[in-house]
Order: sequence, then C-alpha cells, then structure tokens
Amino acid sequence: MMYIRVYDEQTFQLINEAPALMAEDTFANRVHYHQLGGPSRPMDLAMFPEKAADAAKSPVLRDGVRAMLTTSLDKTLPGMLRRPAQGASR
Repeated sequence: MMYIRVYDEQTFQLINEAPALMAEDTFANRVHYHQLGGPSRPMDLAMFPEKAADAAKSPVLRDGVRAMLTTSLDKTLPGMLRRPAQGASR
C-alpha cells in the first residue's frame, strides 16, 4: 500500500526502498498491524466528516495522516539505512 524510497540526491538513482512500517518488522507485527498491506490506524467514525468532500479540510484526518506518516518513517528508515540496497554488492 505504501513504500518509502530513498534516492541519491545527485543522480536521483534509487538507493533503497521498503514497505512502510507502523511497528517493528516482526512476523507477529506484520500479521497484526499490516492486515491492509501498509500503515493504518483505527479511526473513530464519529470524527469522520458527514460529506466525503469535507474530508480534505478535516484537521482530525489531516493530523492523523501526518502522525501515521511520521510513525511509519520513524519505523522504516532506520532499517533501510542500516542494510544495503537490494541488488547492491556487499
């Protein structure tokens, strides 16, 4: 559902990529947290706007997505930067 990609700032060559995580990358967490195939979090339906057109203006949804992205970057980037890119020589 969501991948994080790191590119070389000079050549724009892809350095590494990985699925975005919301928890430590263990089998149990993959089964529990990644049922949708990517970052997700429960949402109180009462917080969702009545009209779909109002979703883009909703501070609750906007802040929730920002928090989810921050969490997934914090969980995914350290592992990506520690291991060599796929296909790279070791």
